[in-house]
Amino acid sequence: IAATKVVGGGESTTVKFSIAALTQGARYVFFCTSPGHSSVMRGQFLFGGTRVAQAGK
Repeated sequence: IAATKVVGGGESTTVKFSIAALTQGARYVFFCTSPGHSSVMRGQFLFGGTRVAQAGK
């Protein structure tokens, strides 16, 4: 589970979370938890399962 700060119209944010428990090839849903928002503020992503090493880490 992951969360972000409240983001206003026209703004953007980034969220980071562990992929350790995700299943390769599975689809995951994300949505806004503000009352009344989840019907239009939602999406999904497909986890490809590839881990990418970050430079300097």
